Amino acid sequence: LSGSNIYQGNVTIASVNDLDTFEDLGANINIVNGNVDIDRTAAMNTATLQTVIDNIFTVNGDFDYTDVAGTASHTFNNLTSVQDLDLDNVDGAISFAALTTAEAITLDATNIDHDSDASTATIDPVTSLSMPLLASATSFATDGTANSIVIGGTSININSMDRF
Repeated sequence: LSGSNIYQGNVTIASVNDLDTFEDLGANINIVNGNVDIDRTAAMNTATLQTVIDNIFTVNGDFDYTDVAGTASHTFNNLTSVQDLDLDNVDGAISFAALTTAEAITLDATNIDHDSDASTATIDPVTSLSMPLLASATSFATDGTANSIVIGGTSININSMDRF
């Protein structure tokens, strides 16, 4: 298995040490036979985390990503398939360029007060959602609302889905 880029078990990244460990594995995490759980912290190197995310192509379990509130989220352009996809505290342009299949997709944005005054409502800071190759998903929820795709931005690309 070591030569086939398959990682047996869960990938859990919740500290700088975890991040460094999975960075050292390189392409050996291209296929994860387990779940992926990434809880980004402010101490993690953004470029290193992006490198690790880019090494994950297929997850034969769930993929959970929790970002640091108020920071631009990473891209997930090499991920092709996953069981359930759960993104929390995401911000900015959300991109899954190669994703073709997923079961339940849940997207929860940071919801911030964009002008720092209590007199106006908070906004959803997700500027775009791009999943152009996504052909099937059993459910989609955004910000706690089932069967919805709602973002604060201007672009949603799920053009390969026959229906939603």
